[in-house]
Formats: sequence, structure tokens, C-alpha cells
Amino acid sequence: MTRDNGRGASASRQVLCEWSCSVRQCSPLLCIVQEVFMIPQIIVTPLQRLAGVCALLVAVSGCGSNSLAPFQPEVSNVADNFSLQATNVTGVTATINYTWSNSGTLASINHSTTTTGGSTLLVIKDANGTTVYSKALVASLNESTSPAGVAGNWSIQLTLTNYSGTLNFLAQKQ
Repeated sequence: MTRDNGRGASASRQVLCEWSCSVRQCSPLLCIVQEVFMIPQIIVTPLQRLAGVCALLVAVSGCGSNSLAPFQPEVSNVADNFSLQATNVTGVTATINYTWSNSGTLASINHSTTTTGGSTLLVIKDANGTTVYSKALVASLNESTSPAGVAGNWSIQLTLTNYSGTLNFLAQKQ
């Protein structure tokens, strides 16, 4: 969006998104809307420098600290539907966190996981941070979260301890 700032220069509104590479995964932390006045010279604000450095770190590391990355996990995270699948996983110990938008108060959780070694724990919390689901992933299970939660941004935490096998689970608004 460009507009005249009243001083003969135009102003451009830019949205800058910061990314954080934690030990376990990358996630968008914060988007900041900032006014930048466009004049014939290049202006780099401290926030733009920070965003550039963070982008460089993400590009260089590729967030390679995500222990599932070598197993090419398939993650689908859209409103009211979340799924994760990773095959031929071997010896992974990690805690991986996702934020999932659920417009309902319940979710159906479907497991189809094969464990050949180690253990898993799936914990789902509602928008208020109340645990609505906490179980190990198993070969075949389809059940609802309980108790009913609060709609909004839910957290999905997958804990793997020396895990080997094939991960596959789905969470859907119910």
C-alpha cells in the first residue's frame, strides 16, 4: 500500500514477519506492521536488519534442528484439520509443537501409528491451555477430545523418546 505522506515522499506499509528457530521447530512468532517512508535512498530499520538476519539463519540452518526433517514429514495444518505423517523414522528424541486453529470445542483424534521402538506422547490443549487430550500414539484409535475445550488456537505437542516407526495422526474439528 503506498500513499503520500504530505512531505512529497510516499509511504509504504510493510508487514515484516519474524521467525524463530528453536531447538525443535520453526514457527512464526510475530508480524509487525511498520510505516516506512520511501525516499530516493535505501532505509534499513533495525527491525528490517533483525528480520534479514533471522531469514538468513533460517536459510542457512534450514531449521535442521527439527529431528523429523530427515524423514520428510508431511504436515497439513489448516483451520479445523491437522495431520502429521512421517515414515521410516529412526531413533528420534524430540518435542515438536504446533499451533492449530480449531473453531469447535471438540476434536476427533485418529491414530494410525506403528511404533517399532521408543515411545510417543500426543498432548493437545485448547485455546485456554487446558489439556483436552493426552495419549500415546497407537496403531488404530479414533476418539474425541475430552473435556470439551475452548475454540481458538489449540496447541499440539508431540513428544518422541528414542522413537522409531511410522507416525500418522489426524485431529479434526468435531
